[in-house]
Amino acid sequence: MSTSRERILDRIKATAGSSAHPGAAAASAFVETDLWAAFETFLVALGGRIILRPELDELLTQRCYVEAAAANVLGISAVDDELWDVEIGVSLADLAIAETGTLVVSAGEGKMRMSSLAPPKNIEIIRRSAIVGTLDEAMEKIPKQTSVFITGPSRTADIEGILVRGVHGPGELLVYVYD
Repeated sequence: MSTSRERILDRIKATAGSSAHPGAAAASAFVETDLWAAFETFLVALGGRIILRPELDELLTQRCYVEAAAANVLGISAVDDELWDVEIGVSLADLAIAETGTLVVSAGEGKMRMSSLAPPKNIEIIRRSAIVGTLDEAMEKIPKQTSVFITGPSRTADIEGILVRGVHGPGELLVYVYD
């Protein structure tokens, strides 16, 4: 005899992908050959931007929290100023999703996701080969650890629809892509 939980999960599995089911996931219509160009288009539309190494190096002269994993990739020493007192948090992203301009940041050794959430400015470091086209592709590759999806700078709107950035997280998102 199956439990209520098992019966519910069996029903969900049976209807997954069925167009008759209103909650079924639709196949993505995203088709793009230059994934980084698409990613950058969405990132910029959301208020973020891609930076080059000279700008990154200049930004790293400010008060920063650079997590160990990001420091290792950049070939610098980890900078662990007090997280709540820095202007910039630097993290290592696991994936970039071209379809939405989203970055996936997971927990792991040398990675402190809080560095992508607390400081007013967030710099995400991402390997050029770590891009996928769609959210479905990303879901197949997401690490087993807890992950955060970052789609542009933090933003919220009040009842009148006035958009404010940086209230619940970084107000600026910068992305450095490395090979």
